[in-house]
Amino acid sequence: METEAPTELQDFVSDAAPPWPRSYTENSAEEEQLLVMARSFQRHMRLLYPDRKPLLLCPANECGLQKLVTTTLRPTFPAVADLHTWQQCARFVSDFLTLQPLEPPTELPASLRSPQFVLRSQRGSSLEFTNLLCSLLLGLDYDAYCVSGYASRRLCELDRRRDTCPLLEEQSQDQPEETEQEAQDDSSTYNKKRERKVHSNFLLKQQKKLEQQQQQQPQTHTEPPPPPAPDPLWGLRVHFWVLVLAGSRSVEHDFFIDPLSGNSFPTKHPDFLGVESVWNELNVYVYMEDCANGCQDVVWDPEDRTHWEPLVPGTTSRKQLQALAKNRLDLNEETGPPYSYDMPLSWCSMIHITEKDMELRWPQGFKVTHFKQASVENFIPFFCPDGVVTRLTLYQDHDKRQVQTVREWFEYRSDRLKERETSGGFTTETFKPGRDDTLIFHRFNTRVPEACPDPSDPAVTPEREMRFVSFRPDGLVRRLERGDHMIETFEKRRDFLFQRDTQFRRPADAKTSKEDGEDNTEGSWNILEVVEQFHRDPSKAAGEDIAKREFLLAERRIEVTYHLEDNLFIPSKRSFKKPTESTKKQKAGDFTMDMVSTFQVDGQGETLKLPQLQQLLHSLMEHEQKTIRQIKNSMSSVQSLVQSRAVEEKEVQLETRPWTTSGTSLARKRRERAVLLGEELRWLEQQQKDLLAPALMRLNGNMELRPDQVQTLYQDCLQDFRNRMVQRATLIQERIDQESRDLQEQQPDDLTKPRQIHIARKRLEMLKECGPQKYKDLEQKLRGDPRIGPHLNPPT
Repeated sequence: METEAPTELQDFVSDAAPPWPRSYTENSAEEEQLLVMARSFQRHMRLLYPDRKPLLLCPANECGLQKLVTTTLRPTFPAVADLHTWQQCARFVSDFLTLQPLEPPTELPASLRSPQFVLRSQRGSSLEFTNLLCSLLLGLDYDAYCVSGYASRRLCELDRRRDTCPLLEEQSQDQPEETEQEAQDDSSTYNKKRERKVHSNFLLKQQKKLEQQQQQQPQTHTEPPPPPAPDPLWGLRVHFWVLVLAGSRSVEHDFFIDPLSGNSFPTKHPDFLGVESVWNELNVYVYMEDCANGCQDVVWDPEDRTHWEPLVPGTTSRKQLQALAKNRLDLNEETGPPYSYDMPLSWCSMIHITEKDMELRWPQGFKVTHFKQASVENFIPFFCPDGVVTRLTLYQDHDKRQVQTVREWFEYRSDRLKERETSGGFTTETFKPGRDDTLIFHRFNTRVPEACPDPSDPAVTPEREMRFVSFRPDGLVRRLERGDHMIETFEKRRDFLFQRDTQFRRPADAKTSKEDGEDNTEGSWNILEVVEQFHRDPSKAAGEDIAKREFLLAERRIEVTYHLEDNLFIPSKRSFKKPTESTKKQKAGDFTMDMVSTFQVDGQGETLKLPQLQQLLHSLMEHEQKTIRQIKNSMSSVQSLVQSRAVEEKEVQLETRPWTTSGTSLARKRRERAVLLGEELRWLEQQQKDLLAPALMRLNGNMELRPDQVQTLYQDCLQDFRNRMVQRATLIQERIDQESRDLQEQQPDDLTKPRQIHIARKRLEMLKECGPQKYKDLEQKLRGDPRIGPHLNPPT
């Protein structure tokens, strides 16, 4: 007797506009025979094991018709390039669907809807999660089974509040391990001479002060989270998951996949408390042993008749199919007796997963997941006005009241912002290459008061660090401002300069110097000292090659330190005191030998006379003025960059991608705000069939084209088509290469690999054959468009 469909299914059936396929509303003769066998098997199990719960064999589909669980599986090879591994499929299913908990949690669900229906509704129970994921894995040649059993409350309810955030685990794995390599380098006796590392004494002192203050502060220890409350339904909560057996797709060990979270678990994990049955598209297997120890002692071989009982004996098994694929079928040895029955094909329609589903995978546009002292928010592209797609929030306490760190990832930002982290009063921004100012890293202190009472205090010292790409004309790669210092690092400069350290005087102190008669203020700061360091210039002698140049502006002195010879330990030095400059009241001072202090190592360079020293001082003073101008430009560039970043954050601009669903959606929303609702609906219907619509989106929906825009628009359309074809061919080729490597290195006797390689090569050949013709068709359609055709150049 057939059961009635649940209420939500009856509502869907009554409101469904298109007619259901016949396989959804009627059972074939083979399916009716299977239902009879399943009911008979269920009765025998109740008679032999009265204390055992009923098995899940024939739940109702979306039309209220009973179907065997094996025929509800629809093995499908996903057409999307990003769904070719079990990790990708599990992540997609957990992200795309919203969980409907079982009610009551100790009873089997009454319905199992088709995978395609679940995809379109984006809601399902753990059984429907499992059915969809297993269908995808079977299509990818994994030896996968649906498991009906019992699990802990945190798995059944998708409670991840005691799990470590996976984003934190991924970042810890991505950190480079340099310690071991450095130890190996240090242990070598014959290492080459390393370049001397330069440290800033000022920064080291500031770091020590900060560490001392942190040690003096009282340490706040967070208490461990309270243990979870005892579960009165422990061991009774029904749950469904996926079992993947070793032997296919380079899988070496059996493991579980929880489809709700997308995570993998070992088969002996304590959260899995028991198993009733497993099934694939070939048969249902019932576990006949005791599960008092959960899944610890389960033998995961469904074709082992000593532990498992099949629903339909004598059907085609997985081992027999593998043996047939290898052309070495031996029915008398490992594969068992000859089979005499094949399960009917699935009644479900084909599973269709599109690029749009991959892009808009989050139900309602976003999803929030809570972890241990962390929460993760995921958004579809263009959902948030600032372009954020992932936000990770870390908390100091388990109650999530005190925020410790906020980390955000962005996409499609016109300012190329990729990641931003706010923690401990500091904000760190990371950018993609491509900005006009070449900025790729920006870190600054956000909790510094406007008037700092003590600039030597690291807690309130203003700090800003910027990093740039290495192909700037000035060679600047890093600029660090901390307190009264600005340290700039350079690379690949012709003058071999690699670091410049500038010390300023605070505005209050600069006012005092002005009263004393000194007036060389740069803006609101007074430059006191500039220290420049240089790499070795092999074209000069060591005694003439400057290693360090110090401009002591407050003392009116210039000090020069030269490079070391290979066999020396002390470098040569010179110190100049600048003569007084001319004023209205007095003449310029004369340069004398008393204004020079020289320390010269024996045999390193020649002794210079007064004219030569005066000429050297004149050259150094010219470099001093040039350096001051460069520092001025650096200070003004910092201010302009900070101002431009404030404008960029205030008016965030997102770069639309017309060939993506989200990019087109954003452009359409802009159009909706400009026209009336009725006109916009008709306009949208026309744009869905318009070849030029994606390209016109780049012009903010401007339909009136100038003659100079037509050729560019035409070339953009063709180039976008070529890019899509090349991207598709590249993905297929990468798939072929990966399968070929797996075939050669891991399992050369697995004949499923050659079949996958053959299919991929056929797809690549079809793409290469059809691509040129599709390109010509697109070109003809564009030239036939009345908006751009008359303005195009004639075809060559």
